[in-house]
Amino acid sequence: MFFPGIITETKSNFKDVPEDFWAKEEIEFLSSKGVIKGYHDGTFKPNNGVTRAQFAVFL
Repeated sequence: MFFPGIITETKSNFKDVPEDFWAKEEIEFLSSKGVIKGYHDGTFKPNNGVTRAQFAVFL
């Protein structure tokens, strides 16, 4: 876990991020803070690579 001491929602907001996905808590945390967003269809596509443009937005 990257954010010790932070309690996050247990149910995924993205229909393609299973409850046992290794980075689910981090995805949900960053999503709740508006740092990352999913796709318009309600998916996150966690196994896709990150583009340079997406990484630039993270920064």
